[in-house]
Amino acid sequence: MRTHPLLMSPHWLFPGLIIMGAFTLFPFLWLVSSSLQYQSELLSTPPHLMPSRPTLENYIRLFTANQGLFSNFTLALRNSVIVALFTTVLSLIAGTPAGYAFARLELPKKGPLLLGLLVLVMLPAFTVLIPLFVIAKQLSLLNTWTALV
Repeated sequence: MRTHPLLMSPHWLFPGLIIMGAFTLFPFLWLVSSSLQYQSELLSTPPHLMPSRPTLENYIRLFTANQGLFSNFTLALRNSVIVALFTTVLSLIAGTPAGYAFARLELPKKGPLLLGLLVLVMLPAFTVLIPLFVIAKQLSLLNTWTALV
């Protein structure tokens, strides 16, 4: 099936990319705009895209709160960064040699192994949460970084 030459014309490419880019960036603009608004302005009707009086009060409260909803934000942020870094490093350490071996070496049963790997990657992460919880509980790893990594 051939596509119409007018649809593949470069004249449509730039406006299409602009529209897709605006559609993609709008939620991020809304997020930043909302974070710079006072609560009264944020909850007003109709909503404002740009704050009339930008403020950093929300960020100050986020990082300095000692009680309430944001009390452990910096601790949670630090833990998330540590877990993300360790997970990334371990994935690279394990995945790089495996990828090289699959790409360069002639392994017996290479096709079925790659198919099994593809099936595991396509498996939604939430389907293994309960088995991972049971394993972590049996190994006494609940509430530890080791269980997260």
